[in-house]
Amino acid sequence: MSLTLAPLSISASRALDKLQQIKAGQAKLHGMAVPVLTRVEEEHRAIYTQLEISFPKIKSL
Repeated sequence: MSLTLAPLSISASRALDKLQQIKAGQAKLHGMAVPVLTRVEEEHRAIYTQLEISFPKIKSL
């Protein structure tokens, strides 16, 4: 038996797998390194909302 996130209809383990796809990195912008989050999709935001946790902020990287 697996736990599911009701409105999203995905298992808890699949939700964690999806959240692990979000990567922190740096991009060069006008010769300066700028912190960025990669692979952020609407589904990721929905999972964070469903879990009632705040989405990662660039400032906290």
